[in-house]
Amino acid sequence: MVGEGTLVQYDLEELREEGRHKLDDLRPVDPGVHMETVIRDGTAPAVILDTADDCKADLIVMGTHGRTGLKRLFLGSVAELVLRRAHCPVLTVKEPAHAGQHSGALEAAASR
Repeated sequence: MVGEGTLVQYDLEELREEGRHKLDDLRPVDPGVHMETVIRDGTAPAVILDTADDCKADLIVMGTHGRTGLKRLFLGSVAELVLRRAHCPVLTVKEPAHAGQHSGALEAAASR
């Protein structure tokens, strides 16, 4: 039995523009913190590592889903690849079970 597939086409420039708009909305809480937005094409681990090397990063901070077992085996782990290959320290932050539950605590801590 042969299954049917669906061909999905994405407008890459439309996706880039949407990403730019979302990134433009991000602002550090502390105005003294410098933030630069960089958008690059490629596989996530390679782009993260190349960007860190290009800007001579002292630290890479990245989120992780915290998958374990078979999910991690089949889905891979960008964070794990970056951890293994980075030339600087890497700080990973696990996504909470309910992504929105921590926002109030983070805002309170940032305002101290």
